[in-house]
Amino acid sequence: MNHYSGDEQFFGEAAPSVLDFWRWAFSDLTNNTIRGVLAEFLVAHAAGVLDGVRDPWATYDLTTKKGLKLEVKSSGYLQSWRDTPGRQVSFTIAKSRIFDTEAGKYVGEPKRHADSYVFAMHMERDPKRLNPLDLSAWWFWVVPTQQLDALGDQKTMSLSRVQQLGGEGLSWVRLREVVGGM
Repeated sequence: MNHYSGDEQFFGEAAPSVLDFWRWAFSDLTNNTIRGVLAEFLVAHAAGVLDGVRDPWATYDLTTKKGLKLEVKSSGYLQSWRDTPGRQVSFTIAKSRIFDTEAGKYVGEPKRHADSYVFAMHMERDPKRLNPLDLSAWWFWVVPTQQLDALGDQKTMSLSRVQQLGGEGLSWVRLREVVGGM
């Protein structure tokens, strides 16, 4: 797959650039879908594995330099839409099957395919201060998959449970030290 710089132009008269597309499609970094991709990017950057292009159909999100498979899950107190006060923060930890791109179908038994999960949480609670680019507002917990497997077929997990399993949260700087060495 290509790495685009953003300067590339679509072909045709008065054609937009790739950067124009990115701005239009991916500027709302507080949207759950986009925030999840942003969290994957932050963990990949922290681990020093930004080579290649993100594969949204991969069985897990990232592979560290030492070969450890990571699954990144994200959440935040604030959303891009009008949020419900008191909403409980949770993360998806459901088992999944492998998507076989050659066959175009899911195969195998459902399981958690990564070695560890990295839970990324944007902690800002004040809508006026919401800025996903503020790395000091992000906290991370690394939990070995075997701890999640001990929960059986549980599909979601609350932030408080993530904190119990993952211990003290990691700041952005500390995450770089931890996953950079994995």
